[in-house]
Amino acid sequence: MVNIEIQVANQSYYAKRGLFYWAHKYISQLNNGQKYQDLKEVISIHILTDQYFDEYTDMHTEFGIAEKKTTHFCKKFNDLSLHFIELGKFNNQWNQDNLSHWCLFLKNPKMLIEKLSTDKNIKKAYEELERLSQDKDARLLYEGRLKELRDSESALSDQFAKGIEQGLEQGREEGQRENQKKNARNMLKKGFSEELVVECTELSLDEVKALKQSLT
Repeated sequence: MVNIEIQVANQSYYAKRGLFYWAHKYISQLNNGQKYQDLKEVISIHILTDQYFDEYTDMHTEFGIAEKKTTHFCKKFNDLSLHFIELGKFNNQWNQDNLSHWCLFLKNPKMLIEKLSTDKNIKKAYEELERLSQDKDARLLYEGRLKELRDSESALSDQFAKGIEQGLEQGREEGQRENQKKNARNMLKKGFSEELVVECTELSLDEVKALKQSLT
């Protein structure tokens, strides 16, 4: 699964936002009855108009999970893949790779489309961009949305950051509660006593009784 975002405003908390969206995409795959092995890898691609990572000079950075002592990436956690492309670090040079072509397209579409060797997918994107630019309603919608984003960015930044942290905490608590209930249901199905289920899951006796009743 792939999640692609383009961020036009400079947000100091964007790393947390990127993790939040990745996590949401990952956990939303499972429905009732599905197993952990059904989870697919989620690749998040974040295109930022400004520079975000001061400690890295490369335009494209990729993050995964590594063991802290050895710094070796663990293949067992390959489902986590975060890519950041900082257009502020792109030097507008024409290279023979698709990434630089797409970056040039995002920064200056007309400059790129004049190249004879432009990828057919980029040409298709340019044609769509041209079509939208000639559509008065679409252009007004875009300009209005862009103005709204710029006007509200400074006012919402602190609240958004606080909301992300609160949302993560709430998500962890809700996830823990759901796991407790899931374990309780499994134990009840196997015939364990209500008292033992309470002791093992830390749910209240009333909660366990309600779960047991729902199984009948």
